[in-house]
Formats: sequence, structure tokens, C-alpha cells
Amino acid sequence: MQALLHAIIVSLWFYVLLQLIAKNGLFSACGLSAFDLKASFILKCAVGVGLWLIYTYYYPFRGKGDTFRYFDDAMVIYGELWKNPGTYFKFLFGYGLDDPALIPVFDRMNNWTSAATYGLPNDTQTVIRLNMLIALLSGGVYWVHLLFFNVLSLTGLVGVYALFSENFGKSRKLWWAIVLLPSALFWGSGLLKEAPFLAAFGWYVWALSKSSERKPVLILTTVFLLVLKPYIFVAMLPATVAWVIVQRYHWNAWITSAAVSVVSFFIALKASIIYPAGDLLYILSKKQEDFYNTAVNAGSTVYIDPVGVGAWEFIKTIPNRMLYTYGRPYLWESKTLLYIPPAVENIVLIVAIACALTAVYRRNETIRSPLMVFIVTFSVALAVIIGSTVPVLGALVRYKLPAVLLLYSWSVGVILMTKAERVKQN
Repeated sequence: MQALLHAIIVSLWFYVLLQLIAKNGLFSACGLSAFDLKASFILKCAVGVGLWLIYTYYYPFRGKGDTFRYFDDAMVIYGELWKNPGTYFKFLFGYGLDDPALIPVFDRMNNWTSAATYGLPNDTQTVIRLNMLIALLSGGVYWVHLLFFNVLSLTGLVGVYALFSENFGKSRKLWWAIVLLPSALFWGSGLLKEAPFLAAFGWYVWALSKSSERKPVLILTTVFLLVLKPYIFVAMLPATVAWVIVQRYHWNAWITSAAVSVVSFFIALKASIIYPAGDLLYILSKKQEDFYNTAVNAGSTVYIDPVGVGAWEFIKTIPNRMLYTYGRPYLWESKTLLYIPPAVENIVLIVAIACALTAVYRRNETIRSPLMVFIVTFSVALAVIIGSTVPVLGALVRYKLPAVLLLYSWSVGVILMTKAERVKQN
């Protein structure tokens, strides 16, 4: 009887959300058809079910699978709503959590507390709180949460598409290229941090492209990025500052970005003066150590360059860190079938970038260079962070998703635009 009731609840929410997606004026303003939006949502939900199957039967350790652990902790707190509402709201708003009466609740959760965050917000708690809010509508039914998470990630993909369609023209092919990017499709379709992150990230980069006109969206998405994946916002900060300066003063994008990045790097080296958690190299070194300690039994742990303490020695390792971030896993490292899609994606990404750069060079393209410079600057900064801290290939493919999404979307946009212009000329 309970299974039937859950099926009815999920079906009703599926229908309601499908209609909201199809009739959303913001989505249609981007030039996306109701059919493409519905098909994308249905596809993502199907992939989300597949991800659930993998974490249920292939990796049968429920307490360690991200697709369950945020949900399970949220359900512990949600259950308190009907016994002690004050407990639910304490966890929701983060006050009074030192109350000894909450110890039994903490004991039933596995993921509320995490390793050292080095002064950054605890993004795990943010995702748990999001599940707590959705539980008010779902009644604690897992599959309803999956639907809402897919709405969030789909919204973010629309934001990414809106950015690149403004630069390269509206194209159904561009939309489906974004949706079908394997890493975005797989990791953005489950109860993972990536789903709400994509929602904030997609509209952040869209708002940033015209920062003076879209300030409210930019401010709102900045807040969400800080509480969802703060390390990505840190990686974007130099690129963001440079792009805003270029928009306001019309300076050369490459020179401005290089100058801002260099200044940011040397400020980060001395961050311990005002930042209690430490300077850049210390934090990266400690995070690498933490990752190795928590990944003792991970089957995909690999060696990465140690961070060290010297700035010049660290700078010399940046190419290796970039190669590791965007080149691994290699195709011959595919120990299981799950390694093959990200390995193939790496090859496709490199080929797409090469084709796009060739097209840009031949056309002497300069109009869209600020966007390209932003993507390059962000991608390098993210590679420095990931290539210094993440020695696990299974985690690597998730952490680099935002940069891969932008690099791939830009490359496809350039290729499609160039092809369309050739057709017109002929």
C-alpha cells in the first residue's frame, strides 16, 4: 500500500514539474522548445534512476554513496519535525546546535559534520538542508527529491545555454550538446551536490556576461555558489574580477586577466596574514593530505605532485596539474565500464577545443575574447586547485565538471557558428 501511495505522489509531482518546465516563460525566451525541455528532463530523470541503481547494487554501501547520504541525514532531521519542530528548525537555520539534547540526532547522522573546511562554508550541510526543505513537499519520498534535483540541474543547463546562445546564436544542436555532455548528464541527474550547484553556476556565468545589467541574479547566485561549492567560487574569483573590469573599462581581456591572476596568486600566498586557515600552498597541501587519508581504500587513487612550500617550484608544476585534471582518466586506465565515458569525454573535449581554436584563429576572432579569456582563466585556476588536492580519479571527474562544461559548450558554439556562416556563404 505504501509503495502504491509513493508511486501516486511521484507521478503527480512528475506531471506538475513537467508542465512547469514546458510552460516556463524564461526557458522559452531562450529559444528552447517545450519538446526539447520535456525530453531533456525525462532523460535526466532516467539517468538519475540509473545512478540510483549503480549506488544501490554496484556500490552497495548506502552510507558512503552521495546519492543517499545527504538524503538519509535530511530524513533524520525531517523525522524530528513531527516530534520536536524546534530541532528541525535549529538544523535548518544553524542555530542552537550545541544543545546537548541534539546529541541523539547527531548520532543518527553520518555526514552533517565533515573534515576541516579551512574557513569555507560546509557545503554538505547545505545539500542536507535543501533535502530537508524538499521533504516538506515530498513527505520523504526519495523519488520526488530526484525530480526536484533534476529540475534544478536542468535550470542551470538552461543558464549555460542562454550564455552561449547570446554569443553564438540559438541552436537546438548546442542545447543537446550541453545536455548530453556525459559528466553533466550523469552527475547532474542524481541527489548530488552537482544538481543544485549547476542551477547556481549556470545563471551565475549568464549574469556575469552582462554584470552591470544583471546584478540581482549575480548577487543571488554568488551566495548560492559560496554555500554549495566554495572552492569553485574561489577558482572563479580572478576570472570574475577580470571580466567585470574588462566590461567596465574595455581593457584588453588577456592582459587584464593575466594581471589579475598574478596579483591574486601572490595575495593568496600571503593570505595567512589575514586568513586564519592559512595561505594558499598550506591549504592545498593539507587538502591533498586529507584526500589521501580519506581515500585509503579507494580503488582509483593515483599519485599527484606534492604542493611543497615554494612559489616558483609550485608554478613549475602547473602544466602537470592541468594535464592531470583535464587528461585523466586516460582510456587505458579504464578498470571498469564506468571509467570509459569520462575517458572518452576527455578525448572529445580536446578535439573540440582544437577544432574551435582553429576556427577562431582562421577568422581572427576577437569579438568574443572576454568570454573565452574568462573560461581559460577559470579552467586554469580550477586545474591548479584540483590537480593539487584530488588524487582520486573517481572524484576528479566530478570536481572538474564546471570547467569542462564551459570549455565544451564554448567549443561547440564556435564550431556550430562557423559551420552556419560557411553554409550562408555558399
